[in-house]
Amino acid sequence: MLGTTLGLFVFLLTMFAAVQVAYALYARSMLTNAAHDAARHVAGYGTAGDRDAARTREAAAFAGRVGGLDEHDVRLVWAADDADVVAVRVVAELPSLLPRGLGDAFGIGSTDREIRVRVERER
Repeated sequence: MLGTTLGLFVFLLTMFAAVQVAYALYARSMLTNAAHDAARHVAGYGTAGDRDAARTREAAAFAGRVGGLDEHDVRLVWAADDADVVAVRVVAELPSLLPRGLGDAFGIGSTDREIRVRVERER
């Protein structure tokens, strides 16, 4: 009886960890995709003034793209203006049922990505 209980506990613990890792990978992928879309849309504007206005619009649209993660600590940080590259950084604390230290040990507690997109120019 003790062996069966211990085996069931280990199995359920393994399944719980697998679900947490899969959810963290999904959330990280969704955040990276939303930040890439924002940077791509901003890079489509030719002048710096238009890109500044687009950054404001895309920051607002980013919150809609990330769905249920917007109530967590999710930040979209635009890098310094460059004439040839639009750079955006997404920093987020991913939701988890694991304790913070354990999630960080597995690398699923937070994400910090930088996306760089070249500005489109007419030839």
